[in-house]
Amino acid sequence: MFQKFLEERKIEGFLFSFSSDSLITPFEKRLFKVTGFTGSFGIALILKEEQILFTDARYLLQAPTETSFLVQDISKLKEKLSSLKKGMRIGFDASCHSVLGAETLKKLLKGKKLVPTENIADVLFGKEEILPYEIFDYSVSGQSVLEKIKTLSLFIKKEKGDFLIISNAANVAWLLNKRSKRAFTPVLFQTLLVSKEGEVYELSKDNFADLKGKTLLYDKSELAFSLLLKGEAEGVHFKSIPTPILKMKAVKTPLECQKFQEISLTESRLLTQFLMEMKTESVEKKTECSVLERLIVLRQEEVSYLGESFPAISSVADHSAVVHYIPTPLTDKPLSKNAIYLLDTGGHYFGGTTDVTRTVCLGQDASLFQKQIYTRVLKGHIALAKAEFDEKTSGAKLDGLARTSLNQIKLDYAHSTSHGIGNCLHVHETPPILSPNAKKQTLKEGMILSNEPGCYLEGKFGVRIENMMQVIRKENGKLGFLMLSLIPFDVDLIDFSLLSKEETDFLSAYNREIEAKVLPFIPQELKKELERHLFS
Repeated sequence: MFQKFLEERKIEGFLFSFSSDSLITPFEKRLFKVTGFTGSFGIALILKEEQILFTDARYLLQAPTETSFLVQDISKLKEKLSSLKKGMRIGFDASCHSVLGAETLKKLLKGKKLVPTENIADVLFGKEEILPYEIFDYSVSGQSVLEKIKTLSLFIKKEKGDFLIISNAANVAWLLNKRSKRAFTPVLFQTLLVSKEGEVYELSKDNFADLKGKTLLYDKSELAFSLLLKGEAEGVHFKSIPTPILKMKAVKTPLECQKFQEISLTESRLLTQFLMEMKTESVEKKTECSVLERLIVLRQEEVSYLGESFPAISSVADHSAVVHYIPTPLTDKPLSKNAIYLLDTGGHYFGGTTDVTRTVCLGQDASLFQKQIYTRVLKGHIALAKAEFDEKTSGAKLDGLARTSLNQIKLDYAHSTSHGIGNCLHVHETPPILSPNAKKQTLKEGMILSNEPGCYLEGKFGVRIENMMQVIRKENGKLGFLMLSLIPFDVDLIDFSLLSKEETDFLSAYNREIEAKVLPFIPQELKKELERHLFS
């Protein structure tokens, strides 16, 4: 199938990517069309004799069940590209890769030629149709468009540029205080120019010529490589700078923080009801897919609800060990009594976005081993939640707090402990991020992020516990966290003998908040079960 495409373009291979660069192009299904892989990060290498899909640890269990490509860890990509014959011509779609992404590929392909071509998915399967979508004003940012543009105008002058080019779809939506009705990521796929005088234009291929001799500031991680090539051909000068927008939108305004608190409480109430129903109702005839129908009904009762922020992860037993497992009619598994069930879900509301994970036992008879794993994940969650730190504390150090208890029994997890959450944008927003590699990342007051340690035992079960938190200033002057998610932890999975007094005190205080803010809104028939989880 791929041979003819390669031969007609006189190339020996094609590199195909889907990653964070996806926010520079609306075409989200290309990698799936070519490989069958449904994950959010993957790089496919298509050669005449072999096809390989590289992905990270989150998807190494999932990917082989979806694709006929050989699946390898992303760490093997450099080795594979280095081993290719010198002088080979490797094609790629320059509109799907940021400038940084293209530069990285060039380095990895040292001694080979990276050749811009059409997209292999478009040629073989037809170009993905982008349906028109409604755009609406999103007036809950706490900062006007004019205020944002004024800040950017000052930045452009300071950097001695004429324009700042903005092509990351989330940054465009944030700047304009508008959102779209696209599923999961309600962003705007436009390319904007902000002038040093404070004017905003939409950039098209036709008006590059008008910019001849001008200096465009751009961020390597968000500008499509194809736009850089086009602009340079038209005589435009480019200057690479880190976009100021990432830091601007990462620190939420007081209004945004207030709205996030409100919608998090709304989400906490409906998810608590959902989980208490899961704990008390029979699992007979229920499946991973079918239970999500109930969750949809509960969310749609909320006036401010706009849609899911990502496809829900609903997984039972061994499926819960697959970090980003999403059930389909082909993989849908029946629930079973006393099995481990993991739900990772979120929604967009007019006011903010949610992302929460809970792991529960579908009954009250969890094994001692299940309790030990769950409790150690919970200990890590609490260690981060109650942390106090200063502005210089690195994301790597905070990340380590959440891993300590698991590391004590030689276990760990292969994903970050925390990511930022966009305001009705992308549910994963960076900065902030807490991970072992985040040695230069620090947190600032007003940031909103997740707290999600986990443990995944292949073929057995997985545990993840995720709350949303807001970075606040404590009375002692240090930074700490305000817990936005108020959803009970499963009392049937906690081994209290593993908890310290400080940890049980934290849980008691957390449960008192649930008792005050959530319990009164839970149906009467479920209150007794919720009270049991609040240790009362």
